[in-house]
Amino acid sequence: ENFKRGEKEVEALLNLAKEKFKVLISEEEKLKKNGVRVKIIGNISYLPEDMQDIVKKAEKITENNSEATLNVAFSYTSREEITHAVIESCKMVEQGDIKPNEIDQDLLESLMYTNHSSNPDLLIRTSGETRLSDFLLWQASSSITYFTPVLWPEFSIWHLLAGVFFYQRHQHSLDKLRKAGSQGGGGKGCQLDQLEQDTTVASLLGNWWSGGIKTE
Repeated sequence: ENFKRGEKEVEALLNLAKEKFKVLISEEEKLKKNGVRVKIIGNISYLPEDMQDIVKKAEKITENNSEATLNVAFSYTSREEITHAVIESCKMVEQGDIKPNEIDQDLLESLMYTNHSSNPDLLIRTSGETRLSDFLLWQASSSITYFTPVLWPEFSIWHLLAGVFFYQRHQHSLDKLRKAGSQGGGGKGCQLDQLEQDTTVASLLGNWWSGGIKTE
């Protein structure tokens, strides 16, 4: 979506991203020491060649690290990711690798950009927006979503902990939702759990805007 912005704005965003990736690459030893593998999720074919080279280098120098994975969504939208997975599955049918009736949820998940990672338990959305903005729509289908009015540059460890506490309070809802999904249905109880979660989020946001909860 960002590529639809003005030319100068797109160029500024790409230059900023290039600087950040260069900093990341410069910390190769620190990433290795902590076992952090960098993975880019998104369609990097949209990027200029020099930007693609930098992105690939960041992945290459960390590919053997195995303690943690840092996913960086770049040149990414969820709709494009899902479309990509569907197109790839159709190619597999055309090539005779699979039959049409073998296209299922598991196959599509294996073709997502995030196929190397588990789905998120907690999704945090900053800046007071209450939408996912085309981000991880497939993967976050059963995640607990935590909305905070704090802008990303001001987001601190304390705000992260608030999100974790919110997740801990509602983890049982997530577990029930996943259990219902694995059994092939979402009964009335599951729906009530989801309603309770949605109501809690709305109430929490209301408290924030009325000044009931401080973010400092």
